[in-house]
Amino acid sequence: MTILKDAEVQHEHADAMTESIFTDEADDTTVAESTDVGGQANAEVKEVEQEVDPADLEYRQLIDTDQVFSKEASEQAGASLRLKDEDDGYNTVAVFGLHDSGKSTLLNELYGTEFPAGNECGEPNATEGILVSKAPGNSALIFDAGGSDGREDGDSQVFEKRKATFMIAVASVLIINISENMIKTRNRDIIQLLEMVFKTHLQFFAKQQMTHLLFVIRDHYPSAPKEPLQKKLSTDMETPEGLENCTISNFFDCSFAFMSHIQYAKDDFGREVTQLRSRFTNKNSEDYIFLPSYWKLVPAGSLPSHLESIWSIAAGEVKWEQPEEHFESLHNMTSAYAFDRFLRGIKPVQDVLSTGAAEENFAPAIKKQCDMATTVFDGVVKKYECDIYEAKRKELVTRCHDTLRELFRKQLTNITKKTVRRFSNRVRKYLEVYSSNEEKLRELMAAARKTITARFEKDARASILEGSGWTLEDKREQLERDMMEIVTQLRIERALQQQEIVTQQRIKEAVEQQKRELEAIINQQREEMDRVRGRDYSANTESPPGLQVESFATQDQIKEILSQLREMRGSLDAVSVSSFVRDLEVSAAPTDEEA
Repeated sequence: MTILKDAEVQHEHADAMTESIFTDEADDTTVAESTDVGGQANAEVKEVEQEVDPADLEYRQLIDTDQVFSKEASEQAGASLRLKDEDDGYNTVAVFGLHDSGKSTLLNELYGTEFPAGNECGEPNATEGILVSKAPGNSALIFDAGGSDGREDGDSQVFEKRKATFMIAVASVLIINISENMIKTRNRDIIQLLEMVFKTHLQFFAKQQMTHLLFVIRDHYPSAPKEPLQKKLSTDMETPEGLENCTISNFFDCSFAFMSHIQYAKDDFGREVTQLRSRFTNKNSEDYIFLPSYWKLVPAGSLPSHLESIWSIAAGEVKWEQPEEHFESLHNMTSAYAFDRFLRGIKPVQDVLSTGAAEENFAPAIKKQCDMATTVFDGVVKKYECDIYEAKRKELVTRCHDTLRELFRKQLTNITKKTVRRFSNRVRKYLEVYSSNEEKLRELMAAARKTITARFEKDARASILEGSGWTLEDKREQLERDMMEIVTQLRIERALQQQEIVTQQRIKEAVEQQKRELEAIINQQREEMDRVRGRDYSANTESPPGLQVESFATQDQIKEILSQLREMRGSLDAVSVSSFVRDLEVSAAPTDEEA
């Protein structure tokens, strides 16, 4: 029975749910192919260009041909990451393949490293032992191992097995570099290489740790179909004893990339390298490779000793037990990753609340993101059955709940504002209709308060996250105070409006009275003037003294009333009063004859 299966079939391993969450896609396929010939690399992928330190281009001989581990090289590699001792924000990649298959050339093209590689004339420059280099411009360590020759015995085979053990133990992603022609011809060396990788992984990790196997098929003709090559790999590896019913997807996540010939199709090869590189750098890509389920990291400060420990175990061929520092680092990294996904997930809820509106599906929306965070966490670390699992999971849940508590308060604030507006509108209408019926008004207000409070309770309780322990006590009391303030405020406003109406009516009546008095005086004056004009005075005769006295007295009365009216202008209808005063001033003015 075969181990490999068709790479187009979706993974059915225990991390399937986690994987779909990591990639933000419900349908996550295992095969990632390069663009067709002439196709452009994804234009949306924009890699951040960083200034490259010349030291980043230096590679170190981590393990030499005598199988001696270099502590100095490991320390230099760790220092090149430029991370704090407690940081674990880096990734690891290793390449494995046959001698002179272009492994180093692929790494140099893909990451910008400067591992020794053969030239374009085909002259080999074989890598010996294991080399390590930092990927210029990003926090990743790249391991380049000397090629395998597929022999089944001898010291060379022992060394190859140890190198495979070391690479599998430290690399989150293991690149298997294979020539297309070797797959077609069922090259025995390739079959033995794959079997060694598979058996070593089982011996080292059993079923606990997933490793991403990236098969890079070299010298591929763009017009040639890809599926037959994948199926050949699926039938060329025998199942180890005792695992006849297992498939490779139980232990590995496999993906494929097809590369054109580097000499005969340089342009195609360059585009395919660019696209493959984006899978390592673009975190928003659907097929982003550096996922938490593959992490095998320790804090940066512990990396040199960790690498040395791994090689000692590989060289001694003893059963490996992952160190506690690795478990804690893995838990911390996974928790941080899950929490970051959680924050991005609740962003739409935050956007709604920031507008002052309440989120209708608040509780289901935040519960979904909480569940997602714990699912991500469980999918990566639960399989290790570590003592710190429960504590770290509780920390993540607490952290999520603390963040959501602030959103819950904002949700209740927005619900309260909406409730108060609804109550205010209802009370305002009652005051307009029943202001003269205090008993009816009190009855309606009490009913409105009860109805509005019940509505608030329903909406607010629907927003409580199950198991959070959140309560409504403070907001319920605040709502009661707000409603009482609304009633008091609206009653005061209503009373002031009524008082204003009464005042305006009294002023209007006073003005009307003054108008009547003025009209009586004016009419009296006119009658007197008509009487005087009817007398026959000679041109030299003086005007009757009494007339002047009466006229002056009458005008004084008019001026006094005018003065009173002017003082009342501020409280009266400006148009009607001003017009009336002007009429009075004209009427009261002495004529030329009187002057």
